[in-house]
Amino acid sequence: MKIRSLLIILLAVILIPLTLASDTQRRFKVHVTVQEDDSTDVDERLEAFVKRELRALGDVDIVGKESDWDRIVAYSILEITFKDGRKTGDLAIASCCYIPLTKAALRDGADNVFTGSLRPVLWNYPSAAYWTVDNLHGFAIQNVAGIDKGHFEPSR
Repeated sequence: MKIRSLLIILLAVILIPLTLASDTQRRFKVHVTVQEDDSTDVDERLEAFVKRELRALGDVDIVGKESDWDRIVAYSILEITFKDGRKTGDLAIASCCYIPLTKAALRDGADNVFTGSLRPVLWNYPSAAYWTVDNLHGFAIQNVAGIDKGHFEPSR
């Protein structure tokens, strides 16, 4: 009987802090946007891969643009073509992470920039890549790892 009571107390001492830590851990609200010139599905595939990799970090929630986001991760894709219009299968991808500014970060009297639906942001972690269409998931893994190291890890 004493062993059973001791085991229950030991489990409670170990498990309760773990459950409280997951509730108090900081969560990042991230909006992902991908823009592409053509009407192909490359933008949708990249967006799905990036969202999957961000969710895999464990403390990132994917939110819409109208939500209260902490970061916007934006991508712009251009498919490389030959002069005759045929696609090469390669992409030029530019990405950037936007962080919202607070009222305290702005000068006095700049409160009017917070009245509309647009929020002032600081852009950070710009990157550019030349990638193949067949390996978009590899790009997403590498890019999200860089964003995690540069943005999320210092805030954790």
